[in-house]
Amino acid sequence: MANVDVFQRHSTSWKNSLMLDYKQSKHSFYVARFISECGLKLIMEAWTVSLAASYYHKCMKSVSEKDVDPYVVATSCLYLASKNDNRPLRLRDILNVAHSTIHRGQ
Repeated sequence: MANVDVFQRHSTSWKNSLMLDYKQSKHSFYVARFISECGLKLIMEAWTVSLAASYYHKCMKSVSEKDVDPYVVATSCLYLASKNDNRPLRLRDILNVAHSTIHRGQ
């Protein structure tokens, strides 16, 4: 699956203001943004991305943030939500997009 550059049509200053460094924070806002960005890059339907975000928030209610990495949980939620879709994505594709999103520019 081709990796889609979500920001390719926009100016450089706009791109830089939207590029978050996900390694800096594990706040739920950043993780939700990570889920949304990965969903766009994977060309997932909107309801599938919202289902992944819902899975993430439900999971994090029952687990301490100190016990798990929220980005690993978010990636797992993307995979589980894609299984609900008519065209499930391969785990390798989801992992590659998640890794490139977290470690962008390296």
